Amino acid sequence: RPFMRALMTNSGYFTRMREAVDIKLLKEDNDAGLEYDVTTFLSRLTEVFQAEKVARDRMAFHESLWRWSGLPSIERPLPVVFIDEVHTHPSLNHTDSDFVTFLRWAQFCTDSQLAHVLLVARPEQVISIENGSPEFHAMRQRLVINFPPLDQVRSYLISEANGELSNELIDRIVSNIGGQLKSLRLFTHTMQRIRSYGSSEQQQKQHPSTPQHSNGRVSEACEMLLEDLIADSKELVL
Repeated sequence: RPFMRALMTNSGYFTRMREAVDIKLLKEDNDAGLEYDVTTFLSRLTEVFQAEKVARDRMAFHESLWRWSGLPSIERPLPVVFIDEVHTHPSLNHTDSDFVTFLRWAQFCTDSQLAHVLLVARPEQVISIENGSPEFHAMRQRLVINFPPLDQVRSYLISEANGELSNELIDRIVSNIGGQLKSLRLFTHTMQRIRSYGSSEQQQKQHPSTPQHSNGRVSEACEMLLEDLIADSKELVL
């Protein structure tokens, strides 16, 4: 899919598609379904970030008063636009008009201190983007991200599992995915999705006060995901 269409579709990660239509991030057409207008989408995001900046500036003013009175300060961090795995869109370069539009918008956001923009990509893709956009090259900061150690991955999984995965399953997951952040994120999202489904199901019960345990579902879902990842890796080796 084109980059901007994929970005706008994936905005459903932080807002339901229906809500995205209501706030005019997306436009709904009875015949064509959802319409994707790059300019409108980015304009709406800009309005959101500008409103956030007003609130942040207001808080900074009150913070100065709090410091003077000895009260603890409260920081309001900048929003972050996070685009993962840019390298999965090999056409992203200076010839892709949507991506060029996005880069210009990203530079405007960072120059105006509206938001941070974080692009995660392989080195060769970053070089390609920089070669096609001198403006981006002049202002970007490049960070090299290493894979986390296995002990750290295991501790993170234990924390996210909240007792819903056995130590044996966690060890199997860690030994198979290593420090692959993409795979680790899949397990995290799976656990969150199963819990969310269980919570919605519980609310529909006639007796919502009756405790509903999702341990079995979470463990089963993670088992299935692990088996799928192992099967996929074997296909790649073959």
